[in-house]
Amino acid sequence: MIVGPKWCGKTTTAEQIAASILYMADPEREKQNLTMAEISPGRLLKGEIALEQAFDYYDAVVISDISRADGVARNPERVKCLMLSYARNQGSQAANTLIKDDIWVNDVESLDTDTVYS
Repeated sequence: MIVGPKWCGKTTTAEQIAASILYMADPEREKQNLTMAEISPGRLLKGEIALEQAFDYYDAVVISDISRADGVARNPERVKCLMLSYARNQGSQAANTLIKDDIWVNDVESLDTDTVYS
């Protein structure tokens, strides 16, 4: 624990030497952080919870959210291929045909460009 009067540099010193930083008063995450601190403070400080949440979010998108958007059932494995292709082409303005071809390389079924667009 770092002890000292206000404005003496405690926070700055802690930020410089800490392996991870968690601002408990962050208004967007305050309730979640407090709950997690009660359940498993060690995991919260290691940042594992953020990584788990990212994986959970990815799984939710792949399995259900992407189909819920327009009511069309989609193959989760193909959605993973689509997400991977988007990740590879994220920094550019890749055409749908490029994304389709990128997905098709790892897919046994034919794939229409309109399917990629939807």
